[in-house]
Amino acid sequence: MNSQNNAQLIKLAEHYFRSGNYPVAENFLKQILVSNPAEPKANELLAFIAGNTGNIEIAGKLLHRASQHPDCSAEALYYLGASLLSNNQFQEATEYFERAIKNGDFFEVLHDLGLAYFHLQKYAESIETFKKALALRPDSFEVLTNLGNALKAIEKNEEALAYQSKAIEVNPHRAEGWLNKGVILNELKRYDEALAQYNQAILLKPDYLEAWSNKGNVLHTLKRFDEALIHHNQAIKLSNSDAETLFNKGFTLYELKRYEEALTHYNQAILLKPNYQEALSNKGLVLHTLKRFN
Repeated sequence: MNSQNNAQLIKLAEHYFRSGNYPVAENFLKQILVSNPAEPKANELLAFIAGNTGNIEIAGKLLHRASQHPDCSAEALYYLGASLLSNNQFQEATEYFERAIKNGDFFEVLHDLGLAYFHLQKYAESIETFKKALALRPDSFEVLTNLGNALKAIEKNEEALAYQSKAIEVNPHRAEGWLNKGVILNELKRYDEALAQYNQAILLKPDYLEAWSNKGNVLHTLKRFDEALIHHNQAIKLSNSDAETLFNKGFTLYELKRYEEALTHYNQAILLKPNYQEALSNKGLVLHTLKRFN
C-alpha cells in the first residue's frame, strides 16, 4: 500500500472518527498498519479510539508507539505526557510535554508541564511555564492557584498571595483557593486573616481535612490550644490514617500537658510514617517529660 493510499485512508478514518463511527475508522487504520506499523497518525487515532472506549492501557501503548516517530503530533505527545503525569511519572512526562511545545505553545501542555516541573521541585521553570499558560488564559483558576503555590515554594509569598487572591476572584466557590491563600497568610504571620480563609474553605467543603487541620495549627500557634484540639479531632474524624493530622493533635495534647495521649498520637503517626522525624523527636520529648514526672 503506497503513501498516497495511506493518506486517503487516514482522511477517511479521521472523518469516521470525528463522526463517532469508531468501528469503521478502526478498520481503515488497521489496514494502514498492516503495511506500515509505525505510521504515527494511524497509531494516534487508534489510541484516541481506545481511550474513548475505555481501553486506557492499549491507548498508552499506541501513543508510545506513535511517539517514536519524529512526525508524532503535539496532541499525541501531550496525551502521553498527561497519562504519565497522572501516574506521578513527572520526569518522563516533562520529556513528552517539552517535545509537544516545540510544535507551538498551547494551554493544556503549558499548564501540565508547569505541574510536572513543580513536582520535580524545578520551581523557576514551573513559574515561567505557568506564566506562559496564564498569558493564554488569564482567568484560569488552576493556573493562578498553581502559580501561587510555586511562588510560595520559593518564599515569594507576597507575589504568591496576589495570584491566590486573583484565583479566588475568578472562582470564589473553589475551596482549595481559600485554603491556599490561608497557607500563604499563615507564612506571613497574618494569623487572623489565615483563620478567615480556612473558615471559608470549610464552609464550602465541610469535609476538607486540610482546612480543619491547618486551622487547628493556626489556633495552636495562637496558643488557643482547646480550640485547636477541637479542629484536630474533626480532622481525625475525616481521616485517622493521616500521619500529619495525628502528629498535630499530639503536639496540641502535649501543650495541654496530656502527655500519655500525646504519646499515643505520636506512636500512631510513626506507625503510619516510620521515618517521620518530627514525630520521633517529639515522642522522645514526651518520654523524657514522663520520666521526669515518674
